[in-house]
Amino acid sequence: MKHQNLAEALAAAQAEMGHAHFDSVNPHFRSKFASLPSVIDAAKPLAAHGIAFIQHSRPQEKGVGIETVLYGYGEQIGTGVVPVPVDKSNAHGVGAAMTYAKRYSLSMALGIGADEDDDGNAAVATPKKAKSVVQTVIEEENLQGDKVEANARAVALSGIDNDDELLEAWDEVKEDNDFTVLVWQELNSQVRSRIKRLDKERKDAAVAVEIAEVAEAKKVTA
Repeated sequence: MKHQNLAEALAAAQAEMGHAHFDSVNPHFRSKFASLPSVIDAAKPLAAHGIAFIQHSRPQEKGVGIETVLYGYGEQIGTGVVPVPVDKSNAHGVGAAMTYAKRYSLSMALGIGADEDDDGNAAVATPKKAKSVVQTVIEEENLQGDKVEANARAVALSGIDNDDELLEAWDEVKEDNDFTVLVWQELNSQVRSRIKRLDKERKDAAVAVEIAEVAEAKKVTA
């Protein structure tokens, strides 16, 4: 069928297009999406109606930008730049960002569905809080222990005002490495900082005593 202009041809091509096949899975959101080849396959009716598309790279300050431009019947339609930030500043990072931008640019330009509709949840989802080092150790080492007892011991430690008594109680906890990790996980940041400070002061004092004893021994032998 012969068309009078690019817009008319595009309308006819879009009427024949289906949405792209969701042939890939996003491992972070566990959602399906259409890969770039799948989106290009969905756009094939363009050629039958005398339309070509070129995806131009547009410079971006902190990433890449792709603009899909449609050509035909002596006309062209620009569809705007899709900017995508680059997570890793290497060839792989840039290439991945460009593929992502090309997929979104083409699907947007032609009205092709390429992602599952999650009602905007992915865009507004609260980022997961990073796991602490202690929590990571507990999970990776599959540490076993009585969390109730660990919590009780942490509460007891938090209630000790005397520095010497706190260090003595912490030394008792450290006799069991696995239990130490579990108790540390239950302590609040203030108690953790206090224990670290007291432990450092004790070590520094021990070093000072050792230095003094060495100096005294040298005087005796001199």
